[in-house]
Amino acid sequence: MQRRFFLLAVATFLIAGTAFADHMVFNGESSQSNVWQGYWTSPYLATDQTSGESLTIYCLDFNHQVAPPYNWDATIRPLDPSNLALFQYGLTADAWQHYAAAASLFQDIQTLQITKPADANLLETEYQVAAWMLFVDPSHEAELESKITATGGTFATEVTDLYNLALAEGSSVLTEPNWFVVTADPAWAAENQNGVPVQEFLIHQDPPPVPEPAAILLLGTVAALLGLRMRSGRPAQFR
Repeated sequence: MQRRFFLLAVATFLIAGTAFADHMVFNGESSQSNVWQGYWTSPYLATDQTSGESLTIYCLDFNHQVAPPYNWDATIRPLDPSNLALFQYGLTADAWQHYAAAASLFQDIQTLQITKPADANLLETEYQVAAWMLFVDPSHEAELESKITATGGTFATEVTDLYNLALAEGSSVLTEPNWFVVTADPAWAAENQNGVPVQEFLIHQDPPPVPEPAAILLLGTVAALLGLRMRSGRPAQFR
């Protein structure tokens, strides 16, 4: 993870204020993506044009489609209960449990990409589909269920088991410190989407090593400067 991203994320999280939207471009599938029932599975690739960073993103939304070179404005916030009401599905029943469960499933996908077992592609797909089950709305449940059934074999049973296990783990998680939620900016969506929501994504960023005392002092100075900017009416942007 880039140190700039982490330091500004920490500063934004520590300072009370409004996160400004970054301009995002959806680039499409990654080299680790799989195809399942006509759909690409996570992880995908995107570019944050505001910060200039390339991001690996994970899709938790089966309800809406997106394709490159789609671009939109989004805010990137830590996956934390204090931000829950600002997420696309944050006001749904058991929302935190579902978001934490999705992060757990996507973390398992990341692990598979490192360990690379012989059935990694199948397992990655099962984790993705289980994540889609967490947030699928009533109007898309039948479609998702039919595709799960059509896959055949033990796929449906294994996906259901992963879904239930992730929910159980999510119920005991208090925060997901290294996960962030990419949510469409409401003002941009109202102006450009005609009432059709934009997909929401998760991204994972590992923190860098603990900084030396001089770096900690620098972070404190950056936070102080950002605080001054906020008080002068120029809120800090999340990069």
